[in-house]
Order: sequence, then structure tokens, then C-alpha cells
Amino acid sequence: MRVLMLTPYLWAPRGNSTTVRRISCALQRQGLEVQVVTMEEADWPRAVQAALAERPPALVHGFHAGHMGTALEVVPELGQYPWVVTATGTDLSLQLGGEGSARVRRALEVARAVVVFSREHLRLLAEGVPRLATPVTVIPQGVELEPGPPLRREDAGLQPGQVVWVWAGGLRPVKRLELALEGMAPVARTRPGLRLLVLGGVLDAEYAARLIRRMEQLPWVVYAGEIPHCEVASWLGLADAVLNTSASEGQPQAALEAMSLGKPAVMTAVVGNLGVMEPGREGFYVHDAQELAAAVERLSADPVLRRQMGERARRLVAGRFSVAAETAGYLRVYREVAGG
Repeated sequence: MRVLMLTPYLWAPRGNSTTVRRISCALQRQGLEVQVVTMEEADWPRAVQAALAERPPALVHGFHAGHMGTALEVVPELGQYPWVVTATGTDLSLQLGGEGSARVRRALEVARAVVVFSREHLRLLAEGVPRLATPVTVIPQGVELEPGPPLRREDAGLQPGQVVWVWAGGLRPVKRLELALEGMAPVARTRPGLRLLVLGGVLDAEYAARLIRRMEQLPWVVYAGEIPHCEVASWLGLADAVLNTSASEGQPQAALEAMSLGKPAVMTAVVGNLGVMEPGREGFYVHDAQELAAAVERLSADPVLRRQMGERARRLVAGRFSVAAETAGYLRVYREVAGG
């Protein structure tokens, strides 16, 4: 089966990039022929047209319904092929019902199958497009984290006895790094050994500049910048627990990667995060800076609880977010769409 994958991002340090790389590689290991075109390239419409002309694909798989609506406008002939659309998060939580809604709906209606990451996203989709005729399947993202090179805490400006929290994500408003700083500040004042390790490249220049200036004034924050994905496991391994403070999520990939290494999580109670874990078992959900501070204090003060929740988090990711299950899910959808 030949598949043309179309993604808004493949090179930028974003969740979509990690998702597309993982899924395309896994499907190729199953014998599929997968060609990926990224809309980051200036001439992406020509690349799409060339791929269609070279040999028609059995199906087109697009990631992020809003961007795929744009693709259908720019390259109308894409609509002649069977479509699978994976809604990656912000298309449903931010665009559907707001700016870009028409493009999102167009992609969802043209598709022969829609994939979402969670039942929360399924609910958003049902509320936003109540009469959508396209079949929708829930396929949780797989977590695949290759071992990284050796890295000591001292190499990152950290010390062995410190309680280290890690926050990972591109620096842009939707990730709300400021909530992590606000929530951890009162805990850091009473716990000199507390540290926040921030991993992430600049995706919004103005936002990132403001947050980097702020972090430079906080002695308990270590900003490591953008980390290649092949080294992420090494950096996450330095931490005792993980934070996710997003206003919206597709699925919290960086948090899940940390959880796969046995780190308990504190996450905002938003669509994409909700349903990933059981609160009080693998971590805690929070709504604001005060709740975040309370959760961070509780886990920072109790190493036994951190270990217990971390082990549950590791088992959760291994059982519910496997690449094998993700791949099998997409293969089923592909067969249904392509008719064989």
C-alpha cells in the first residue's frame, strides 16, 4: 500500500513532527510505502502534485484538520483520493467553532476516516460537528523514546540531591510556561533544593523572549533550550517529576515520554490531558497556579509517593500508549479506507 502523508510540521520541534515521524516509520516497518510531504517547505504544493503524478497513492493521510483544509484549497486534486485525517488537538479545541472552522470542517467532511487521540477529543468533535457522517476512531498516541547518550545532572547545572521537575515543549503561548513559573515560585521559596528544568525551542519569538528573560531572573530555573529528540530521554531522566501546563493538548507527548521513564506527572485539567491518567494514582490534574503549587509541594516533599506514582506512570504508558497498538489501529483504518 502506498500512502502519501501530509503534515504541517516535520522539522520544527513540535508534537506533530514527532507524531508523523513515529507513525510513518512504524508503518514502513509493516511493509507500507510511505511518502511524507511537509507544509513547512515553500514549494509543498508542487511536492504534493509531483507525488500524486508519480504514482497515485492508495490513500492520503493528513495531520491537523485545519492545515488539511488549507491543503485541499491549495491542491484541489487531493480531494480525488481517499483521505484519513488525524485531528491533532488544536484543530478541535481552538479552531473548531472559531477562526479556521470552515477549513477544519472541510477536511473532516472530505475524509473517509477521522482519527482522534482520546475520548475527550471525540466529545469535542461530536459537539463541534454533530452531524458529521465520517467514521471516527480513537487511537491513542504511541510513546517511543530511544535511549539517549549518558548525561549527569552536573552536566546540566543540576545537583544530585535536588528535586528536579521537568517542563518540555516549544515556547509558545498555548504551552503556558508562565503557569509553571507562577505555580512553582512559592514552593521554590520554601524549598531551596527545588529546580525546574525547561526543555524547548523558540516557536513564538516574542513570547519566548519574554519568558527567557523571566527565567534568567529565577535561580531555581534551568533553561536548556531545544533538545534533539534523540537526546530527550537523557534529559528527562535527570528529573524526578514532569509538568505539563498547556491550555490545549492533542496528547501530552513529552509528559508521556517522561512518565514512560517512571516520572509522576502534574498536568493541567484540559482536553488532551484529561483521561491520560487517573488523578491521585500516576499524578495530579490542576486548574490554576495554586493547585499546581500544592501538587508540586506534595510530590516534592514525599520521595516515596514520587516513586510509587512514577512506577504506576511507567506501567500506564507501557500498557496504554504502545507504538504496536497505535500502528495496528492505523493499519485497520487504512484497510477500511483503501478497501483492502
